[in-house]
Amino acid sequence: MPHSSSEQSLVTNCHPVLMGNSDILVKDEFGQSNPLEVSDYTSRNGELVNLENACVNIDNSSDVIIGPVTQFNVNGNVTIYQNENGQQRPADEGGTDTDTRESSYDAKLPRTEKTEEQEHIDVNKRKTLIKAFLWLLLALFLLLMGTIIVIFVLNKPEDKYVQPSIAQNNHIGSHQLFVRSDWGARPPKHYTNITGPVHMVIIKHTAGGYCDNFVACSKIVSDLQSLSATNGWPDIYCNFLISGDGNIFEGRGWGVQPQERNNTVDIVFIGNYVIDEMNSLMIDAAKALLKDGVEKKYLDDDYIVVCHNQTKNTMSPGQNVVKEVQKWDHFDRNLHFKHQL
Repeated sequence: MPHSSSEQSLVTNCHPVLMGNSDILVKDEFGQSNPLEVSDYTSRNGELVNLENACVNIDNSSDVIIGPVTQFNVNGNVTIYQNENGQQRPADEGGTDTDTRESSYDAKLPRTEKTEEQEHIDVNKRKTLIKAFLWLLLALFLLLMGTIIVIFVLNKPEDKYVQPSIAQNNHIGSHQLFVRSDWGARPPKHYTNITGPVHMVIIKHTAGGYCDNFVACSKIVSDLQSLSATNGWPDIYCNFLISGDGNIFEGRGWGVQPQERNNTVDIVFIGNYVIDEMNSLMIDAAKALLKDGVEKKYLDDDYIVVCHNQTKNTMSPGQNVVKEVQKWDHFDRNLHFKHQL
């Protein structure tokens, strides 16, 4: 096909534009355009034309090469526009809307290689995620353990020592007497009975914790029996114990030798009466117990009461007990103190 004058003005020496199996839509300076095959726009010496200020419309072509570097496959319609002096040609200079739209096409772009710095960043991100996940697992574990501990504490079984029934009617005077089975005593390994009434009563203290209820006091009495076994003794060391609420606990009981001194009766106040104070219930319980011993012939009518530190170099029964016992009718003032409090 012959070239028009306007078309001839577009032919210059340029880099080849190869478009296999395609038509070229050329627009002249008046905005007129005609689709032509590539062969119609080659010069006589075989060189391709320079499509300055022209649009190239490519339909369904493959292996399209523009210039020395650009190569792509076309699937559908692609419009390629020419720039002038690095500026896109405006539509009011004879172009159409497709002149100013960017080309769009389906192409497989080559994947770029990750740089060493990017790889390092990715590794750090993975490490950070792993650390965060491990911390989360640790937090969940601690939360679970804390929950288990709280549930265990809230559901802790009650102490095995339960208040005995008052229906047993074990009383000394107005005070409750808790026999050995009440506080869970173990059978003694052996014991020695006392023949006849006893003349001396020794007043002591446990030198440990104070208590004023059955659960706490029975626990202390049971622990004292265990401590006595650790010392190689056959049973709890004393005959009776008196708690802060004025109740009486049976130790070895009446008619049985105590651990420390034969032919005596040990009455022990639960607590440390170097610092603890006695109360009227405890004092009255001790006097009621002494009266019970006389009535049952376990004590002489003229028995004597002494403090532990009158028979041994010890701080027992504590100064607060000593100053009270010294007021009792049967207190022996003739037995000198081996340890002054």
